[in-house]
Amino acid sequence: MNKHTVTRLLIASSIALAVPLAAHADPMMDGWGGRMHRHGAHGMFGADDFPRFLRGLNLTDAQREKVKTIVQAQAPAMQEKAKEARNARMELWSLSTSGQYDEAKAKSLADGGTKAMAEIALMRARSGSQIYQVLTPEQQTQLKQRMESFKSRRVDGDKPPRS
Repeated sequence: MNKHTVTRLLIASSIALAVPLAAHADPMMDGWGGRMHRHGAHGMFGADDFPRFLRGLNLTDAQREKVKTIVQAQAPAMQEKAKEARNARMELWSLSTSGQYDEAKAKSLADGGTKAMAEIALMRARSGSQIYQVLTPEQQTQLKQRMESFKSRRVDGDKPPRS
């Protein structure tokens, strides 16, 4: 294999490994520019820092405040991990196009980016659990029904339906 083939293979495999984690860990990052960049100073959830999956559940003011507290408490750590993942991805790209490719360095960068994305997934799961506990049993049931409906609309369970 020539050097270009190895570089392309590494990039393709890095993307193949990172995309499922990124999609699961942070659906707000939809592609290279992604929605995350459009949110800017508004954070991960949009202008009101409120998770979209709670829309329509008719939360009380007290519930909304608890949710905002949970989201705001995790925001700095989430931003830091997202920055780590982005930096690893950019460094890996720079390494692959530098003409001085180093397999060990590339593996280290890919592992660092993957670890950051996994930590984001854990933080989202933790905060999601905390938010779920804020909901009433009726709201929890409503949310579960929504998620089941969402899953049933997906093709093969993994891909969004074609338009």
